[in-house]
Amino acid sequence: MAFDEFKGDFAPLVRMVHNHAENCPEGVAMRQKEFGIWNEITWTGFQEIMQATAAGLVDLGLEAGDHVGILSENRSEWVQAQFGINAAAGVVVGMYPTSPAAELEHLINASDSTVL
Repeated sequence: MAFDEFKGDFAPLVRMVHNHAENCPEGVAMRQKEFGIWNEITWTGFQEIMQATAAGLVDLGLEAGDHVGILSENRSEWVQAQFGINAAAGVVVGMYPTSPAAELEHLINASDSTVL
């Protein structure tokens, strides 16, 4: 479904990123502290990351509705990956590296994840 096909008050999150990138491109979309220093990503930067991630997944063969696992700690890259997966019409399956191997194996298999 194309961005412009959504009606009413509902807007998918991917569209919201696009709108923010158009309306306030240098506005701060997110911040993450690393080594005591806050690093900022603008809306334009966030959209570029989202689109590049989506394009990479599509190049890898991701199709609409495919499930993609994210195995990561809580961090900004998780959110960036999630939006990229959604922009490629994929479904996000969250997994934590602190989970036991048997649990991760179960999540991967039960979710039908095609990419991790």
